[in-house]
Amino acid sequence: MIADEDYDGLPPDGWLEEQARAEEERQRLISHHICVDHTVHLFADAANGDATALSFAIATVQRHALAKKELRLSVNDRDRLLDVTMQARGAILALIQDRHGNARLPFAASAVDAVAALIVMWSENEPWNDRPRELRNDVHTRALWLRQEA
Repeated sequence: MIADEDYDGLPPDGWLEEQARAEEERQRLISHHICVDHTVHLFADAANGDATALSFAIATVQRHALAKKELRLSVNDRDRLLDVTMQARGAILALIQDRHGNARLPFAASAVDAVAALIVMWSENEPWNDRPRELRNDVHTRALWLRQEA
């Protein structure tokens, strides 16, 4: 405790920097939650047949899943995203069937599973270390195909 006669009216050393870091982290967390909520809504729109929403949702998952500096999904957010992705599965496969017929449906189904795998990786602390590179590349490639074909 600082004696009253020694107090100069200024905050302690490093206090302003600490406050700036805390505010930056708070803004980063808010941005993360908005991104997750938006992605949930995009997948919900995809469940109603919106191909553009599907493309944006997949792009968001791809961008965040393996990025080392991104915040990781909470269990609740992971489960929300997985639920809405699986709810959209039928509409996604219908979009692919409309464009390609039945020939691409098995691959499209595996691409939806790849998006789900990316969501799970987004929730893991270090998926770039926990998963083989070949698996990460395969999952990313299948999700990219779905994003482009939707």
